[in-house]
Amino acid sequence: MSERKLEATAGEDFTAQPRVRALTGAGKAAPDGTRVRFEIIGSTEARFPGKTKEATVRAKADGTATAPTLHAGDWPGQFTVRATVVGRDVAPVDFDATVKNAPAPRADKLQRVGEGDLKAAPKATFTQKIQVKALGKDKPVSDTAITATVLDADGKPLTKAGPYFKDKDGKPTRTLALPKTDKDGLVTLPELFTDERTGTYTLRLATGDGTVLVLELTVAAPAPEKPEPSKPAGTPTPAQ
Repeated sequence: MSERKLEATAGEDFTAQPRVRALTGAGKAAPDGTRVRFEIIGSTEARFPGKTKEATVRAKADGTATAPTLHAGDWPGQFTVRATVVGRDVAPVDFDATVKNAPAPRADKLQRVGEGDLKAAPKATFTQKIQVKALGKDKPVSDTAITATVLDADGKPLTKAGPYFKDKDGKPTRTLALPKTDKDGLVTLPELFTDERTGTYTLRLATGDGTVLVLELTVAAPAPEKPEPSKPAGTPTPAQ
């Protein structure tokens, strides 16, 4: 007989299936073809193939009978799988089955939403919205905590100069814990300010378990406007 305690994660199959051995009163294997019924008892979404709560199998020559693959369903909880020999007054065998909550999905990728270089002038703000999506196995992951850190071009943390966010008190900060991602896996960064310094910087976005996205930031003075070409002296003026 197999272990009477069965465990699976919600949404998956039980890796171990209920198995019993049918014996005669003399302790020998029951005749080949003896039928054994496995029945799910209790409030659960767990089902055998075909979404049924019962499955009948024929015992092998050694009397063993194994239930077909048992799918856990989406509800966590406990239930019983009961094995009985069809047509015979034999005490049933019960298996305690537990369905555990599926682990929270983990973001294995951070992806910027949108395109275009991230540029700003000194003493201004990056006008382009910076939005990031957390993905796990290419599906959006909600409730992902991400920290944004502004670094220099060599990847070293900035302390007193360079682009910055504002904390809840309105003071400059170059490391900021962002709100958790929404149901679509999205989070929009708050306004990113610049001081008087120009140059290239990096914005590092990282989850607590090490998924990282690095974006390049450029702070540059705007190009001076070109003056309109002056007209040579004596240029005739169009008649009105």
